[in-house]
Amino acid sequence: MAIWKGRYSRKLSPIERASLVLNEFCNYNCDIIVQGYGALSVETLRTAVEKAAQANPGSRVRLRGILGFSRWVDSGIAPEVQEVHASVWDGHSERGAAFMQERFDALAGGPICKVLYVRGSPAHIVFRALHAAVDGRSILHWMAEVFRALRGEPLLGSPCTYIDWDIMRKFQEKVNRSALDGPSTEPNLPVIPCSSPREARLRYIWRAVVFPKIIPNVLPKFAIFLAEYARRNAQGRVCFTVPVDLRTLREEVLSLGNLTGYLSIPIEPGDTTRSFSRQLSLRVRNYAECHRPDILKKLPWVPVRTIRRAIARNMQRALYEPAADAMSGGVVSMGNFPLQNVSAPAFTALELIPIPGFAGKLNVVTIFTERHTITSFAAPESYNGDGQLDGLLDDFQREFGEQRTPNTAVAV
Repeated sequence: MAIWKGRYSRKLSPIERASLVLNEFCNYNCDIIVQGYGALSVETLRTAVEKAAQANPGSRVRLRGILGFSRWVDSGIAPEVQEVHASVWDGHSERGAAFMQERFDALAGGPICKVLYVRGSPAHIVFRALHAAVDGRSILHWMAEVFRALRGEPLLGSPCTYIDWDIMRKFQEKVNRSALDGPSTEPNLPVIPCSSPREARLRYIWRAVVFPKIIPNVLPKFAIFLAEYARRNAQGRVCFTVPVDLRTLREEVLSLGNLTGYLSIPIEPGDTTRSFSRQLSLRVRNYAECHRPDILKKLPWVPVRTIRRAIARNMQRALYEPAADAMSGGVVSMGNFPLQNVSAPAFTALELIPIPGFAGKLNVVTIFTERHTITSFAAPESYNGDGQLDGLLDDFQREFGEQRTPNTAVAV
């Protein structure tokens, strides 16, 4: 196990700074649920979380400093483990889970990680993290470390203190600017229409779909399906954000931080899964995810109140109107994660359920286990006022419910 001699600290990146402020509006987390059975006690889980935090101090950081001098600094305080009784919650939506509405407040110096042990049959262990400090790959690593501690295995730790900006800067000379998409003036369609009137207070809802099989090539398949679904209601441009992991793609490191790059992939009428994959590969070959826009270079020196005003001013248009600078949605594949990674002698995992980040018009996240393909959808509540999101899920399940193809697992 990696024991830290000095105090863990890393810089706050420009993207993390923007995400911190966005969290004030829409509870912008990176959360994942482990569903299972067993006799695991909350005290045993708390001890494992403390051990995992010692080896991975990125889970216990607090925000310190101002403007461009801001840093994530180890507080020495392990993430809280809270016991919750919610026997009727199925772990597949926000319904019956009011306890999930608590918001991290890192701008006020609060924690960025928490674990909920939700008692029920089955039980649910919810790993919650602020997306400004922790991304999808990081939360999988942290979750696996907690279960290694529960099994009494050596911990891997996460010694890297890189931020996304460091990796982007390293590969700046390889970014092919001529291959980057120019700004579009055509507004991007939402996948599902928005209800009217809209809710006075922004609130996201989410739903999970579990297929008892492995669906191959999900990223292009799901993106094309969603683009075609959007064009059932209107004709126009569809463009998705596709997050990519900078660790596996550019720099193989163990990090409990936010090392995510972002690609935008437009989908034209008649595009296929093959054309989507080509577009994705083209952007990766040209290091598009390492492009650093000028606005991000200036962001560390912009006061939080100014960022807050800018987000508030543009929120309604970005969420509820077709706009050239607002994506149709986000599509994410978290890869394979064997259930044995989240099982222990006193707890047997049955399902792994990711909750998409609460940002934008629609986010879709998929993860695989040995037996299942689990896809979750999140959208503002106004996109289900007339059952639009639920209708999308019904059609999604009909479209992909019969495919059966094996896949390989990747250890984390």
